Amino acid sequence: MVEKWLHKCLILFIFARVILGMDIDCSKQPDNINPDFCCGTPIFFDDDLVFQCENSLGLNDTMYIDLAGDACVSECLFNKTSINANGHINKDILQAKLMEKIRNNWWRDMLPEFIDYCIDSSEHQKQELPRENSTLKRQCRPNSLLVIDCIYLKLFGNCPEEIWRDTKRCQNLRNYVIHCTNQN
Repeated sequence: MVEKWLHKCLILFIFARVILGMDIDCSKQPDNINPDFCCGTPIFFDDDLVFQCENSLGLNDTMYIDLAGDACVSECLFNKTSINANGHINKDILQAKLMEKIRNNWWRDMLPEFIDYCIDSSEHQKQELPRENSTLKRQCRPNSLLVIDCIYLKLFGNCPEEIWRDTKRCQNLRNYVIHCTNQN
């Protein structure tokens, strides 16, 4: 379930960059491939916690495929792990929680830089997502979704060689992430 959620978040984040008015010069998205096939990025939130958040929002794994749903699930995950405090992301708690899940030293060394970049980037983006076709009756702030997706994209774009699957499709996806989602 988490793998599907992460894969969906990656695809939705790429789509969100278009919706939120960010410049994308890339006209062709890569083949649909699960990013975890190419690079096993860490899973930051346990299945049980994702399930709790989906249930609390009245969602299930197959029911929501929109940015508003993902933003609310991400916001819930950040709230339940105390990463969100008083409506703001606590960088120190975020870093501590993510460090618990990251075992690779290459990523551990880069994580503080990724977090700074992603929090700063999210603060400069529009703070509302379109509600049309939303499965939810409420509006959630997209900060948590933007930050966690940005961190996943940074990790994916900087995947260590020892765990990278060097295939043409994976390389196309990584090039797209690096050059078309401002992750360079």
